[in-house]
Amino acid sequence: MIARLFWVALAAGAAAGAFASLAQAVGTWPLIAEAELYEAGHADEAADTARALWSVAFNLLAGLGFALLANAGLLLARAYRPVALDWRAGAILGLAGFVAFAFAPAIGIAPALPGMAEGELAARQAWWIATAAATLGGIAALAGAAGARWRIAGVVVLALPHLIGAPEGTLGLVDLFARAEPVTEMGLPADVARGFALASLAAAAAFWAALGLASSWLQRRLLPI
Repeated sequence: MIARLFWVALAAGAAAGAFASLAQAVGTWPLIAEAELYEAGHADEAADTARALWSVAFNLLAGLGFALLANAGLLLARAYRPVALDWRAGAILGLAGFVAFAFAPAIGIAPALPGMAEGELAARQAWWIATAAATLGGIAALAGAAGARWRIAGVVVLALPHLIGAPEGTLGLVDLFARAEPVTEMGLPADVARGFALASLAAAAAFWAALGLASSWLQRRLLPI
C-alpha cells in the first residue's frame, strides 16, 4: 500500500509540476525577465535559462511533496467514509490545496518580483506556514462539521491569520491592486507586479487542479480500499 501510494504521488506530482511549469513559462517567467531589466538594465539569457531549469526542477519536487501530503490525506479520508473518486473529488482536493497554499497566503503576502520589498524573511515564512495550516484546519472543520459550533470554529480559524495580519513590509493582494506608485526603487511599475501576482496564482491553480484530478484518478485505479 505504501509503495503504491508513493507511485501515485510521484505520477500526480509530476503531472502537477509539468502543468505549473507550462503556466509559468507563459505567465511568470517573462515578467521576471522584465523586472530584472529594471534591476540590472540588461537581459541575461544564460540566467533566464538557468532560472527556467531550476523552476522546473523545483516544481517537480514540490509536486511530489504536495502529492504525498494530498494523497495521504485523501486515503485517510477514504478510510473513515466512502469517497467517490471521480473528477469532483479531484476538483475539491485541488481547490482545497489552492486555497490553503496559494490564495489564502497571497491575501497577506502577494507573490513578489525580484527587487520588491518583502519584509523580514523569517516573519514571512512563519506567517505563510501559519496561514496555510489555519486554512487547512478551517476547511477540514467546515467539511466535517457536525454542528454549528464546528462551522463557527472553522470560519474563525480561517479568518485568524488575516485578523492578525501579515508581517510589516509585505504587500497583500488588496494593497498591491490599490497601489499606483512603482513597487521597487528602480521604478518597476505596479501593473507588472499585479500581472505577476495573477500569473503566479494562475500557475498555482494549474498545479493544484492537475494534482487533484490526477490523484483522484490514480487512487481509483491503483489504491482500492
